[in-house]
Amino acid sequence: MTPPVEWLGLGDAARVLCVTRTRTPALVAALDRPGRELVWLEGAVGLAALAGHGRYDVALVIDHLEHVTARDGRLLLARLRDLHTHRVVAIVAPAQLAGWTHADWRALEFGADGEAGALRRYTYDIVAYNPPREWNTPTHWANPRNFDRFRW
Repeated sequence: MTPPVEWLGLGDAARVLCVTRTRTPALVAALDRPGRELVWLEGAVGLAALAGHGRYDVALVIDHLEHVTARDGRLLLARLRDLHTHRVVAIVAPAQLAGWTHADWRALEFGADGEAGALRRYTYDIVAYNPPREWNTPTHWANPRNFDRFRW
């Protein structure tokens, strides 16, 4: 089942890494845009398949996590998140996803941000993960000019 194009959350990404069990014509049509480079990893993709791949704007994992062990799925998402992209979108069918809990997704810093029928979308985006906070600046606490004025 291919979700609606706008629901995939790819935006105007120029380089997309798509990890899927099978490349369907509907999925290809949904992802293919002028100026977009699509790199496909199909089948039982493990960490070894990611060797030699560089950075991408977005990684899309669809129809894959349901077919691998929960441990392998977590390792794959962590590798994508840490080395290959700053944004990961995982589309899963929760009814078919064995061994996963909400805590597993939160531990990987993925948030559930949408449902379409039997599918759920989890995303990780480094930009949204750690937003700048006003108090966490040199002006407020790590400012050498405040060292003599404030005692902790």
